Order: sequence, then C-alpha cells, then structure tokens
Amino acid sequence: VTAKSAAAAASDILDAGDFVVVLVGDASVVEPQLQATGLKYEKLAFADSISKYEREAPPVPTDAKSIAAGKKIIADALAAKGGEAKLAAIQDMTIEASGTLTAEGQARPLPATIKRSYAAPDKVRVDLDIAGGQYKATFTVAGGVGWASEQGSTVDLPADQIETLEIQRWHDHELILLRSKEAGAKVARLPDESVDGVAYDVVWIERADGKIGVKIYVDKKTHLLARMAYVEDGAKTVEEFSDYKPIDGVQVAHKRITAAPQTSSEVTLVKVVINGKIDAAVFNKP
Repeated sequence: VTAKSAAAAASDILDAGDFVVVLVGDASVVEPQLQATGLKYEKLAFADSISKYEREAPPVPTDAKSIAAGKKIIADALAAKGGEAKLAAIQDMTIEASGTLTAEGQARPLPATIKRSYAAPDKVRVDLDIAGGQYKATFTVAGGVGWASEQGSTVDLPADQIETLEIQRWHDHELILLRSKEAGAKVARLPDESVDGVAYDVVWIERADGKIGVKIYVDKKTHLLARMAYVEDGAKTVEEFSDYKPIDGVQVAHKRITAAPQTSSEVTLVKVVINGKIDAAVFNKP
C-alpha cells in the first residue's frame, strides 16, 4: 500500500468537502483558538442534543385541543391502514424488498435486497445482501439480546447496538400508529407541513419515557401514512411511503425511500406475508 493508493481509496469513500470535526474540551480554552482561525463552528454544552434537527424543533403542544386533534388524525389513519384491531392482530410479518442502498460517502448506490422478519412482541431479524452477495449481513434482536453475522462471522451485539435496533423496531412503519395507544404515550397535532407542494396533517407520537419520538405525515385525502421524521444516531432520519396495496386487509406501502445518517435507500417490496407463522428458530444465534 502506497500513500497514493491509500489517498485514491479514501477519495472513493470520503468527501473532503463535506465532513465534520468534533472537538471536546473547555470552551473557554478552545473557542478563542477557533475564533482566531476564522473557521465556522457550533458550540454545544455537554447536556445539549447533538442533533441540530432536535435542538431546533419547536416545542410539542400540550393543550387539550392539540392532543384531541392528533388522536383524531391517528384514528383516521388507523382506519385507512386497515383498522386498529387488524394491526393489533399481527403476530408476525415478513417483508422482502429490492432496490438500491447508498452508504455514507459512497459516490453511487449499490443494488441491495432486504428481508425483514418480525415476530410479536419484540423479535426482529434483518437480512441484507449488497451488490449481489459481495456483502452479506444479518442483524437480530429478540427479548433484549441480539447477534449479528457479517461475511460468515457471528458475534453478540453490544448493548448500544441492541438499543439502536430496539429503537428501529419502535419506529416500524407498519406498527407506528399503534405506538400512540401504548400506556403513557404522548400524542399531539403539529402545524400542517407541505412537502413537494403537498400539504400533510402532522402528528407527534412520543414513547411514555420521552426517549423516543416521531413526527408522522398523513395524507389529507387517503389518510395513509406518507412520511416519518425522527432522530437516529444524533441526526434526522426521514422515511417516505407510497404505492399502497392491500395485504390480508392491511394497506402496505410497497415503495419506500429512507434518508438516514449513515445510509440511504430506495426499495420496492416484492413479497409481504402477514401472520405466516415464522419459525422462531430464525431468531436464534447460529
């Protein structure tokens, strides 16, 4: 490996014009030095959220009118989705999708297939295949423990990665409307927002402990969920949903676009099975 080849490889992964440097220290010492350089910077206290999206978000309304309005929008969205009872009856669900995935810093998207298996209440397995088998990985969390397999090597997941997968499970598009029904969950209508010229009803849903929240965008005509925005890994993640089709009485979005902190993807669902009695063994560590 030469300096030239290393620089060439790095240029395929890193964008020298778009990166962030994090400095940790006594602001009274560090800030004067930064001011002297003329570099643009942002100063945060140790207790501040690292997410600019989260810091700049307006406060969630707590008045009775906003709460009632938010619950009404969710009730309509649940009915359009197939009904609260139908969603609550989902014991397992398997989704297979194909499309493209772009990792942070990559110049071009890569073909990818994704299989996601869910079994109530807390088991999730994701099988990922990128570039026709050049990279394969499986991530699983079940009952508070998890494991991952990458390129043939299987390891137990550390607590922080399990927490990330648990948060992703809470944000599951198919079940996010039911999160508003959980004990202690907070719901409130937010001001309408327009995206690409389309106005949406917007509702905030927050878990009882206040650690997880999501802003959902509901189509005013169909009452179907069109978009979600939330914080993941300290940055804003946005998911978009379209091309809804009925699967066993449940409306399922077959086109999905995700822009996340580390990756972005655009996929089309090719197979959906609801209550197909997933073999519990698929969640076991090999």
